[in-house]
Amino acid sequence: MITNLIPIASTVLALGASQPTAHAIAPNSTSVPAPTTAGCLLVSNVVAKGATDVKDRALAQSSFYFFLGRIDERTTLQQLKSALQQQGHAITKANAVPLMNACFHQMQVKSQMLQSAGQQLQQGK
Repeated sequence: MITNLIPIASTVLALGASQPTAHAIAPNSTSVPAPTTAGCLLVSNVVAKGATDVKDRALAQSSFYFFLGRIDERTTLQQLKSALQQQGHAITKANAVPLMNACFHQMQVKSQMLQSAGQQLQQGK
């Protein structure tokens, strides 16, 4: 894991990301920020560092790399920094786990789409 990529994550870590695991709470809170690439990078990084459950840590690391790959190559350092700062202010102790769930759901949907495309290609469709 790239530990120094997101220095803002330390702020989120202080909010208690080692609370209930990523798959333990349904994302139903109205105060959960939309799962943006920057927000998902932050929360995934935090959960990957703070999770005590091996499965949660692995899911968070996968999510981190998924969202890292979504950063557009034309994104400037200043744009990325600004997005990370903005999302860092929106993530709280109360919404970190539901946000992680929403981020994981996005990754899962794309993974299922890729799997379906691969299956269709194998079947000649």
